[in-house]
Amino acid sequence: MSNSQMFELQQGPSQNIKQMQRLIMSRQMQQAIHFLQLPIMELGPLVDHELEQNPVLERSEVDEGIEADENLKALEEDNIEESTDGELKPEKELSFEERDFEVLRRLDEDFRDHFSESDNFTKPNSAQEKLQSFLESSIVSEETLFEHLTIQAKESFDNAKQLAIAEAIIGDIDRAGYFNTSLEELAILEQCKPEEIQAVLKVIQTFDPIGVGARTLQESLLIQLKSYGKSDTLAFRIIEKHFNDLLHNHIPAIKKGLNCDAEDIEAAVDHDIAKLDLHPGTQLSPQASTFIIPDVLIRQEEEELVVVINDDSMPRLRFNTRYLRMLDDASLPQETKDFIKQKVVSAKWLLKNILQRNDTLENLSRLLVKWQREFFIHPEGKLVPLTMKTMAEELGVHESTIARAVSGKYIETPRGLLTLRSFFTSSLSTEAGEDISSKTARDILKDIIAGEDKHHPFSDEALSSMLKEKGIQCARRTVAKYRLALNIGTAQQRRKFLG
Repeated sequence: MSNSQMFELQQGPSQNIKQMQRLIMSRQMQQAIHFLQLPIMELGPLVDHELEQNPVLERSEVDEGIEADENLKALEEDNIEESTDGELKPEKELSFEERDFEVLRRLDEDFRDHFSESDNFTKPNSAQEKLQSFLESSIVSEETLFEHLTIQAKESFDNAKQLAIAEAIIGDIDRAGYFNTSLEELAILEQCKPEEIQAVLKVIQTFDPIGVGARTLQESLLIQLKSYGKSDTLAFRIIEKHFNDLLHNHIPAIKKGLNCDAEDIEAAVDHDIAKLDLHPGTQLSPQASTFIIPDVLIRQEEEELVVVINDDSMPRLRFNTRYLRMLDDASLPQETKDFIKQKVVSAKWLLKNILQRNDTLENLSRLLVKWQREFFIHPEGKLVPLTMKTMAEELGVHESTIARAVSGKYIETPRGLLTLRSFFTSSLSTEAGEDISSKTARDILKDIIAGEDKHHPFSDEALSSMLKEKGIQCARRTVAKYRLALNIGTAQQRRKFLG
């Protein structure tokens, strides 16, 4: 048979048996990974949601301390079989009361009196209800930028058409206070001429806050200077005619164009331009205050550093003993018992994953204390170079586990509140053969730039040479990268000119 005939015979649908391996994560494993990645501020609400969904779990108003932790760890030690597709085996899930519920029944006996006290609650009295009502009614929402400008527009325009145009313009002003829509586009939408839009916009640009409604930063600064009566100043002429030169610190070009001295330009920038608002709209677009709760605390007790996992904001969990007793009720339908058992399994996995997350953070933090002891104890201590790969090998976990553990989390130390991620830095070699952290190199670079002559700032090449003189091998491109990370401009941008 020819090859062409064999090929023709192989065409069409066919069946075959293939053996392959796949890793499918169970819901419990997905939950464990998700919990590990969450900072404490996000984990708390997630646990609260689980409390609402799982009747077997309930919040404990009293911290049950070490005994509760030991019971949770006892629950963690219980193994639950899983099927090949990652789901719990129904038959196993519904037949583990003799072995798995032994711990829960012991917990029930030990804390029965304490748990029964939580069944009673105090109804708020009338005085408490009045206080709550007063507090709720005293909450006042802040006025937004849109509302603030709309009120001024209604006071400024009597014509209905102009007021409608003004409201359309105000609706397109962003949080920073800038109007970014083209006049032609808005004119088409409002069925009017661009000149009418321009006339209304000019009026809006006189509204409070000063500088709002501008289409560019340059226009906003000019509006602010006009409002402050500084239309005839050097600052106004610099912004109007040499704005790009000012942005790039091209002082000689400004000197030549405006026929003035460098000292006059510096005075105009310091006294007038530097005081202007780059984002006038943010005065009435307040950002929500962000509170940081550290996940780990490192406390210095004499010469020892103690690691504490911060779980103060986490709800204290315990099993609802009423549901556990229901499992012993012979009159209870089997369907109800199965439901309770499923919720118990879910609760056990939740507690286990929280404990596993805290253990990983604690082990990681203890190694940080071991490696970065000098940094934590001494104010001038330097960070030791450390990578996630090194940490993972030490803990016997995957590198991705370390990445998830430090993601978005903070640690409170004797040196202040820091991100866990900041402790993982690359290393640079010194002439002495030692490795130093890249953060240490950036700090040294920052100190060199802070002490330079601003009339003759160092170039990146010169900074690289100076670091080499200190024994730090750092190329020019690396210096530029570190400088950008420190939000420091180029030598041209840092330079101050003489008159």
